[in-house]
Amino acid sequence: MAARPELPADDTKNPPEPMLIEEARAALPKIVGTVILDLKQTSDKRQVHATWCIDGSGADDVAKLVGRWLAEAGYTGLSIRGDARKAGVSGDRGTIRLSMVVAASGAANCAAPQHYFASATIFRP
Repeated sequence: MAARPELPADDTKNPPEPMLIEEARAALPKIVGTVILDLKQTSDKRQVHATWCIDGSGADDVAKLVGRWLAEAGYTGLSIRGDARKAGVSGDRGTIRLSMVVAASGAANCAAPQHYFASATIFRP
C-alpha cells in the first residue's frame, strides 16, 4: 500500500486579512469597459469579485490591455497567458493580488468577437 502524501500546513491559524470592497475598489486600475457585475465580497470575506465587458480583438488582446492598466497602476510580477478565446492576467501590488480571467462570450450584452467578459478576483495571497 502506498504511503499517503503529506497534507499542506493548516493556515487557519493565520488566515489572510479580509478584503474589503473599499480596498478592492482602491486597488483597481483604471478599467475602460462596462461593469457587468459590480464588486462583491465573498461570504468568507477573503476575496472581492467583479466582471466587466471590455472591447478587444481577442481574449489575449484584452488580457494584454489589462496588463498595461495594472502596470500603470503600480502592479508588479505581471503574468499574462492564454489565447483568443480565453486568457488571464495577474499581478501584485503591496499585499494585494488582482487576477483576471478574460473570455469570449455569446451574451448579447457583451458578445465576442468585439467584446470580452473580464472577471477579476482581488485578494491577499
